[in-house]
Amino acid sequence: MIIPYSTDAPIHHFPYMTIVLIVINCITFAITGMGYNDEGWLLQYGNGLHPLEWVAYNFLHFGIGHLLGSMFFLWAFGIVVEGKLGWWKFLCVYLSIGILAGHSFN
Repeated sequence: MIIPYSTDAPIHHFPYMTIVLIVINCITFAITGMGYNDEGWLLQYGNGLHPLEWVAYNFLHFGIGHLLGSMFFLWAFGIVVEGKLGWWKFLCVYLSIGILAGHSFN
């Protein structure tokens, strides 16, 4: 099956942080104009060092399709990774991946 809807990996803990991150992403999407209002929210390429933008990179989505795809991926893989690592390490991994990706574009 191409679209994962369940997992055979044992889930040891309820995925609280995965759900919190999905909610934060959806709220950020609504606050930032649903991906269409780019004034003040886009990363400023080549415009100096902006570490806050590296963190914001985790939560910015450009269009409903991008948000839905990202949240589906986060749910499908986040529940397994959070179950293995625990919520605190999972949050650190999630933010670190986004910071590294945001930093590489800046």
